[in-house]
Amino acid sequence: MEIKCNFCAKKFSGVIELSKHLKEHKISQKKYFEEFYPRHDLLNKKKIHFKSVEQYFLSDFEDKISMKSWLNQVGNEKALDYISAKIKKYCEIKNLKSAPPEFFIQTVGCLPSIRFIEKLCGANYNEVAYKSGKGSQYDYIDLESRATNCKPAKQIVIDTREKRPLKFAKDLRKVNVALDYGDYALSPASRIVIERKSFSDFFGTFGANLERFEKELLRAQNNNGYIIIMVEASYSSLAYNKKRWFATSPEYIFHRVRDLYKKYECFQIVYCDGRKHMTDLILKILGLGEEVKKIDLQYCIEKEII
Repeated sequence: MEIKCNFCAKKFSGVIELSKHLKEHKISQKKYFEEFYPRHDLLNKKKIHFKSVEQYFLSDFEDKISMKSWLNQVGNEKALDYISAKIKKYCEIKNLKSAPPEFFIQTVGCLPSIRFIEKLCGANYNEVAYKSGKGSQYDYIDLESRATNCKPAKQIVIDTREKRPLKFAKDLRKVNVALDYGDYALSPASRIVIERKSFSDFFGTFGANLERFEKELLRAQNNNGYIIIMVEASYSSLAYNKKRWFATSPEYIFHRVRDLYKKYECFQIVYCDGRKHMTDLILKILGLGEEVKKIDLQYCIEKEII
């Protein structure tokens, strides 16, 4: 929509363009938008504080706790209407082709988890995504049988450059090969691979090393490959343990992750509760074969399906 600067009356195509213009008036985005476009929580009417343009104009609540409380109060039908409309608006603003998956939704403040949406609305996420007009990249129907129907692995291929390889069962055959991308696979020719990331690897990959990682994604995409990025940390430790991020903020890193999601359909991200959890998950996920491309893995992990 067209929007006008309250200082000089210059017109802009939207709040993003206006926010860039505010530097000319030597006023912060926070001060300007909170003064001229005050927003309040739908539940408790408290002031919503500006953190970013995206957060401020897409969020109707001060946090997800308030949002969930309001949704629980309004009833299933109104909640479903609100969530599907919010998904549609978010996808249009962020230029997403489909409703975001679980790992993506966890990083934005304007939407609750898919698990919460399904439980509250009594609807499968496929239905919610369809109602939003965007559809879903993954299929959420009959997941329990699909996600557990994996073939037992007879061997695991470990990239020769893996510095701290995970420890698998002694009776599992281990093969060390230089993989074109990724750290673990079921065979040297596998197009579906696991790439392990420690806490520091994660923000390094999507921070200073983003260009190199994007080349890896491009190689995988051109080879009809698929990369599952497994982070050796929970989402909450990544998002809220800010002391470990040094000069990089988690908000900045997750913003870059979301940008990559828009560009490439050849990867997913999952969070693990330590190395043992990761080791258990790797064989299950690789055992899914091509089916893994149709499954929201983080959703399945949160639901304890895999």
